[in-house]
Amino acid sequence: MPNSNVVVQLSDYWGYRTADPGDDFNRLFNILDGNPSAQPTQLTVWSGSRVDAVQMVYGSNSLNKLGGGSGKAGTLNLTPVNPVRSIEFYGAEMSPDRLGQIVIIMQDGIPHTYGTTPKEQLGTFTLPTGFQLGGFWGYFGSEVNGLGLILIPLP
Repeated sequence: MPNSNVVVQLSDYWGYRTADPGDDFNRLFNILDGNPSAQPTQLTVWSGSRVDAVQMVYGSNSLNKLGGGSGKAGTLNLTPVNPVRSIEFYGAEMSPDRLGQIVIIMQDGIPHTYGTTPKEQLGTFTLPTGFQLGGFWGYFGSEVNGLGLILIPLP
């Protein structure tokens, strides 16, 4: 593990623990150790009927793509002025161990929906003041089984 002085927080976890665990910790700390002021610039979510994968980008450095290889990619550009403010998590209809939908709400209030088969709402996480989405942890196979968030300070 890199010797990082970066303060991170972890959110709760929403979803199911039915696949292999994965996270962005090592890659995130490697990026931030090399440039402690590095900021996330993009968040990409691959989805179809369910949430397939997620990935964060820091300029020219990408964190691991967590999840499978299918689905249509949707990319959000992140800025310190318009970071992710909250994420809603939903289980999947007809697939009880997958995320059927996530709704990412930016600071400007615009929701971005990924996945089309929501069943029950598993929870909502609102990022605390002074923090932004830095990466993910959770359980992933060919699709996303569940997600937790890695939070880093806003600049």
